[in-house]
Amino acid sequence: MTGPINFTGGGDGFNPTITASGKIVGINHHTSNAGIWCYDMTTNAVCPGYKMSSGFNTALDPIARAIGNKIYIVGSDVVTSTSNIYCWDTDSDSLCGSSPHLDNGFDRLEVANGKLYTLVNTGQVDCFDPSNDLARCSGYPVQVNVPAITGSNGILPVGNSLYVLNGNGKLNCLNLATRGFCSGWSSTPLSGVSGEDILFPRLNAGGSITGICQIGGGTPANCYDLDGSNPTSNSAMSVLTTGTLSDLNDGTYYGSRVYFGGGSVSCWNWATNAVCAGAGFDSSGHTTAQLGSAYGITHDPGCLYTFGHAGSLYSLDPTTGETPCGNSTGTVTVNIDDYYNAVPGSIAANWDKVSLTDVNLTAGAEFNSIIVKVINPANNSVVAGPTEMIGSAGEIDLSGVSSSIRTLQLQVVAKPVGTTAWQDNINPKIWLTFISTTPVQFSYKTTIMCAGLSQNHTNTISTLLDPHSSKATVSNLCASPATTKIRAYFPMAVRVVGEINIPLDQSR
Repeated sequence: MTGPINFTGGGDGFNPTITASGKIVGINHHTSNAGIWCYDMTTNAVCPGYKMSSGFNTALDPIARAIGNKIYIVGSDVVTSTSNIYCWDTDSDSLCGSSPHLDNGFDRLEVANGKLYTLVNTGQVDCFDPSNDLARCSGYPVQVNVPAITGSNGILPVGNSLYVLNGNGKLNCLNLATRGFCSGWSSTPLSGVSGEDILFPRLNAGGSITGICQIGGGTPANCYDLDGSNPTSNSAMSVLTTGTLSDLNDGTYYGSRVYFGGGSVSCWNWATNAVCAGAGFDSSGHTTAQLGSAYGITHDPGCLYTFGHAGSLYSLDPTTGETPCGNSTGTVTVNIDDYYNAVPGSIAANWDKVSLTDVNLTAGAEFNSIIVKVINPANNSVVAGPTEMIGSAGEIDLSGVSSSIRTLQLQVVAKPVGTTAWQDNINPKIWLTFISTTPVQFSYKTTIMCAGLSQNHTNTISTLLDPHSSKATVSNLCASPATTKIRAYFPMAVRVVGEINIPLDQSR
């Protein structure tokens, strides 16, 4: 992304969210038939046909969250009214359903363990399941005695704990595994500081969450351990929210840093316990660039993104605070069990390595930096890195990672030298591999329309793998009425080390 992106039709934005396919998407706030905007980072262009009409209205803070390639958006979320949570499919560019109508007002929206959670004005946490057409989760809503109030609430998921806050300072924690209260918490919420309605994590130098904090406009931050104990106050953080709109603030955290919106973007680095320093930050930790009232912020492994009152999408370097962000990024999650038609965990396999190919690792030749980190997404713990690959042999050994960890996520942040690395039309690649003596299995789905076809069908699959082809024959395909669709699955075993690669995209 070379600079701010403006969308046809304009409009007052709110928070951006990022889909699995690399689209940054959001919706205009306090608007009838609100416009949805979309920018495709793989093509570096506005998604074709956008901005599009959503078909529903939004209020002041229509939080948008992405799961896969679908985004979920709060409708008219004024706490004194009622509405729905809506689904928008960025593959088909259309609505994909809505939650049951919430009979009580609600505010905020967060994703935890693949489900959507919101805070209701009756003091309850409610839950909706995207994998079940946004039906209400079993056992919800759950009373936590923290009533949502208009525009002044916070929700923060930490593993199986869901922390909720309202603008009166009421703070509580719900255990998502048991639907009871978290350890150290009860039906009597903690009474924090009234007016401090922004909820954010306390982090250690490695980026792990060690506590929770609340802050308001120009107030000190008040923090607690995860069990609600050990309250502390940090007056130095008051500069972060001075002059911001705390009720229009959807921040994010990245590494050891937390970022706040509501006007300019501001940043606190927990590793130094001070405001962030960098060419794009002033002495109070605010970005110096004019970002058009940055209400909400999100990030990928290399850049921050914000879309606010000006109706323009901006990228920022999370370290320096400068715009545009010059990093090229990639992320992939590899689950060993996805490669086998077997009970998860039953196939013996070991993690192998991270390796780079089709790239010159001499500093300044094609890249100035390629930093690689491998994490366990189950708890966000780092299992390897961050490691600078420039000047190295191009490999990171993962053989010491426990085989009981079946899923790893590879994150790459690169600083390319212009487009040099792509001028030979061979993209640089990075690989995350595992090893198993059990052949990987691929399942292919074929759809047959029976009208006019024979009852026997042979499917031949050709690949560059070993073996190079496989055949499967299914009989009596057309025994049912001719209008019936028949789906046949053809598993094929291949002898190959499990590999996933990320082409290192050119700088955004």
